[in-house]
Order: sequence, then structure tokens, then C-alpha cells
Amino acid sequence: MVVWKEFIGLGLYEIIPGFALSALAIVLVSLFDRAPSDSMAARFAKAEQAYADARDGC
Repeated sequence: MVVWKEFIGLGLYEIIPGFALSALAIVLVSLFDRAPSDSMAARFAKAEQAYADARDGC
């Protein structure tokens, strides 16, 4: 973030634009990437159900 510190200089810490750009990159990659496979979706659903069961058991 040398460019931010030297050229923009709005008094913000370097972590703020770094966080924003990282979040933007995550969103863009997830939008342009292919959908998860059926086996991955089933695995996620199984894990989500196990979490819900454990949470309800407390």
C-alpha cells in the first residue's frame, strides 16, 4: 500500500483500503467463478445440518 501512503494521503491507515480491495477481490472472484459441484453442495448441506444439530443440542 505504498501508493496509498504516498500519493493519496487522506489520513487513513493502510489497512482500510487493503480491506476494501480484498473484499472487492473476493466478491469478484466468487461472481466470475463456476458454481460448486453437486457433491460439494451436498457436503456443505451435511456440515450445515451437523452444525444446526449441535447448536440445538446445547
